[in-house]
Amino acid sequence: MLKKITLRIRFTLTASLFLLISCVTLSLLSNMSAGVMMEAIAVAPAMEEDSVPMATLEPATDQNEQYYRVFQQKTVIATAVIVLVGSIATYFAAGYVLKPIRLLSSEVQKRNAGNLDEPIAIPQSADEIRQLTLSFNQMMSDLQRSFLLQKEFSANAAHELRTPLTVMRARLDVLALEGNGSPETQELVGALDQQLERLSSLIMEAGAIGDFTTTLSGEAFTKEQMGDVALFVFIDPSNPDAAAFYQALVDGYEGVKENGAEILVCVKGEESSDLFADAPFPVIPYNDAVKAATENHRGMIEDLPNAASWCVNGSFYSAWYSAAEAEDLADSAASFVGMQKEMADGGENGRMAVMG
Repeated sequence: MLKKITLRIRFTLTASLFLLISCVTLSLLSNMSAGVMMEAIAVAPAMEEDSVPMATLEPATDQNEQYYRVFQQKTVIATAVIVLVGSIATYFAAGYVLKPIRLLSSEVQKRNAGNLDEPIAIPQSADEIRQLTLSFNQMMSDLQRSFLLQKEFSANAAHELRTPLTVMRARLDVLALEGNGSPETQELVGALDQQLERLSSLIMEAGAIGDFTTTLSGEAFTKEQMGDVALFVFIDPSNPDAAAFYQALVDGYEGVKENGAEILVCVKGEESSDLFADAPFPVIPYNDAVKAATENHRGMIEDLPNAASWCVNGSFYSAWYSAAEAEDLADSAASFVGMQKEMADGGENGRMAVMG
């Protein structure tokens, strides 16, 4: 039962129970002492001969018994008031003591695969909360290192396998064009071509854009959301031309969507909250995951403050440019969407170099 309530309530209930037991014990002892005193009053003290009493002591009467009952009632009321006030004070004190834990829990909930490189601030107090924060930051660092190693392995494997697969496909194409083989040979060539196509797609997925990160608004972003054709844009908000570049993307986005393409903006730097607050397209941070996926193009991406290139099936196909015209985006989108359809019809998906 106690496991289903909050730690703050459990602490309050425990302290209140301890306070109640203490007050009841003290009340019982007080009432016992009062009873002994009442019995002592009922016995008149001995007096010396020829002495004049200062006052006459009367045996215990019904009035004395009434005073005793009033004393009992007041001790019960005092016990109830002390327990009530103590419980309320304990509740607020527990909230103050547990506040660092709530703050740490809130920060932990904000962490995901896209922001593991952002450690939680270490509290100044030298207590268990500080040690817990240090341990969690170390765990995030280890997870980030594991993710990067996994992405690096996938990218390296895709890079190493791409060349032999290209050679195998070229030889199969030559064999198919010669047309000198028997039907059994042609059937074997077709089967091998299908398997090479499937393997090429798997390698493309391993070396191209994967599950990047979350968007700036905290939503998960995956490769599927990028689509087959997308304008991949890298913007540095601190650059003077960033606002104009971004506005051109916003103005031309409707035409891009109508032609079946998408726009993806990757933010370089920290000054991004205001400029991209109402972005109609996904906006993601330029974090380690994105850097690993675009490793082969990092020089161009980081040398140009604002850079963009059209991606088809996860591969950079167009030249890089540092400015955009809203009226030209729709035509460019239509051209690359047409190219993607021709590639799909011609079975060339996966032959071009991917990002990784």
